[in-house]
Amino acid sequence: MAILWKIGAGLLALGAISAGGRHWATHWQPPTERYALQGIDLPENPPAVEWRTLRANGADFAYLVATSGTDRRDPSFEGNWDALPEAGMRRGAVHIYSLCQPAAAQADAFNIFVPRAGDALPTAIDLSFHDDCAARPERAQLVADLTRFVAMVETHTRKPVMLRVSKPFEREYDITTALDRPVWAIGNLLKPDYAARPWRMWRASDFRRVEGGRPRKLGRRYTMNAIDPHALITAARDAARNAHAPYSRFAVGAALLMEDGSVITGANFENASYGLSLCAETVAIATASAAGRLREIVAIGVIGGAMDAAGVPTGTTPVSPCGRCRQVINEAAQMGGRDLPVHCGAAEGDAVRTYRLSELLPDAFGPADLGIG
Repeated sequence: MAILWKIGAGLLALGAISAGGRHWATHWQPPTERYALQGIDLPENPPAVEWRTLRANGADFAYLVATSGTDRRDPSFEGNWDALPEAGMRRGAVHIYSLCQPAAAQADAFNIFVPRAGDALPTAIDLSFHDDCAARPERAQLVADLTRFVAMVETHTRKPVMLRVSKPFEREYDITTALDRPVWAIGNLLKPDYAARPWRMWRASDFRRVEGGRPRKLGRRYTMNAIDPHALITAARDAARNAHAPYSRFAVGAALLMEDGSVITGANFENASYGLSLCAETVAIATASAAGRLREIVAIGVIGGAMDAAGVPTGTTPVSPCGRCRQVINEAAQMGGRDLPVHCGAAEGDAVRTYRLSELLPDAFGPADLGIG
């Protein structure tokens, strides 16, 4: 009897561990202190979504399947596409590429169905193998076909596309080497490393349960995606190489992520009178404002380092914006109605510290205090 009791207790313990593991997995997401911008993507023919509830639970953006091959249009796309801005979420469209259908005809199908929208995120091309298509073209032919598809879609959207590439597809075709476009990689829980270039976005979980589906009390499973802050750090480093800093010999670069996924950069510009010098963050934000895009900033990356004899920024210690720049950033943040994530990096190395602006500048005075926003 004692043995049976022990076996029963053991099974109960295993069940509790299993249930605890399931709960952890279905509620896990990439750490928000590092990946401040996270969102979801929906499959074809998704069930109804309560977008405002999802937004309240931290989703910043959503990608929706629009078209598949030449002949499939998702019937829920248009309604969800129109609902996302109303819920305060950014939106992006996905085309599921077919190896069995002509590239140009697929591009035409996408361009006809998906409207050009200035606020849209880069179009994502899903590159993976599917049960309904056994074709495996030669790599050279596939690269040529995809190059044509990309050119046609980018002409329509006026933005570079993003490649959502599965690991088997990448292993077969090494497509991220051939096409120089941002990569959306896939890997449940573990950061993927199979692409030829660093990924811009990571599909981190396809089993996370988030409120926003129906029935509401159960929540719904969504694929959760995180945007890599290192992409902004890299852009800021590129900008810092153009810094005009002959007096301090300290180069700073800033990069702004905009609503549509584009990036605006700036570098510090010093002046012989010292007081007229401009910080990198100010240059970048003023550039965005001059383009009428002050309200569209969703994240900022900043790096800095002492310049070596050749004028190249160096150092591995992350830097953060000065007090003046924090106030300038706050202007953009309040005008856009966001508590902006600020990714602070160094000229070299992988160290990145992420803060919300409210942490860097608590109780900030800004346009909202003057009734402007």
